[in-house]
Amino acid sequence: MTVDVHHHYFGESMMAELDAMLTDRIGPEASMSRYYESDEVGLSTEEPAERVQMMDEWGLERAVLSFPAPGEFVDERHLKRPEIHAAFSSIVNDHLADACQQHPDRLLGFASIPLVSVDDAVEELQRSVETLGLHGIVLDTNVFGRYLTDESFAPFFERADDLGVPIFVHPANPGGADRMDDFYLESMIGFPFDTTLAATRMVFSGVLERYRDLNIVLSHLGGALPYLVKRLAALYDPDDPEFERGAVHPLEKPPERYLEDFWYDTALSFPGAMDMAVDLVGDRLLLGSDYPFGPADSVAESIDQVTHLEDPDLAAHVRGANARSILLNLD
Repeated sequence: MTVDVHHHYFGESMMAELDAMLTDRIGPEASMSRYYESDEVGLSTEEPAERVQMMDEWGLERAVLSFPAPGEFVDERHLKRPEIHAAFSSIVNDHLADACQQHPDRLLGFASIPLVSVDDAVEELQRSVETLGLHGIVLDTNVFGRYLTDESFAPFFERADDLGVPIFVHPANPGGADRMDDFYLESMIGFPFDTTLAATRMVFSGVLERYRDLNIVLSHLGGALPYLVKRLAALYDPDDPEFERGAVHPLEKPPERYLEDFWYDTALSFPGAMDMAVDLVGDRLLLGSDYPFGPADSVAESIDQVTHLEDPDLAAHVRGANARSILLNLD
């Protein structure tokens, strides 16, 4: 079975309801209509039935739908208002749950979480996985500049750990974006490097030791992590003055070993990079396409690349078995 864990959803009815909420509560300046009514943006807004038809054409059996990085669509001034962000996530999750109910054997969902308020985030986490039956959550690499290792988020991660929730970490609002405002550098380079930064912070802050029941999925093969593993190992030194001021958590094992605790999706990757990741972390890979972003054939190409991995057992795990082992609420 093929399961695409990096598969975005912007259904037209959901986008319209989000737009109505934003314009009603804030005003016309908050409208997102330019994203889903413009042919120039290229945002795919098909409804669940049409998405399933497309999946049939691609040869994709199941897709985990997600709406990452709302800050790419809505001004951060508005999303920093807890009541707006909570309403936004609630609408997204209701639509994801409806899509899953319409096509329970084909569509799955990663819930949107309003982490700008920890109380709201915990409430929506529980509603999403316990009431709506969604299969995990998606978090941005940072919340308006605060990375997921920020101590203020600890109560949320404690609850997520209690529930054993898989967390799909998607890049957004990368550090240094003001220096990447041309050549599509923010998306091309900034996004994968923000994933790298977020994951590295998780390693050295001790988050992976504190929350041992979380399955954390990193987008795009973990950004640059496989290429930087030697630096992570070489620059970790308990005699470093950073330890004295508590900036580095004393780790139970060498830092490079923690990379084996993450999962890595294959979105917008290529066989050589996947081979390197396998050499580093074994079979901890998950099929991902990043649809609808990237080339038009990204889903079919992603499936084909994974299918042709040299080890057939590895290919089977990456195609779907690994995803099924970590997702919640599967039949």
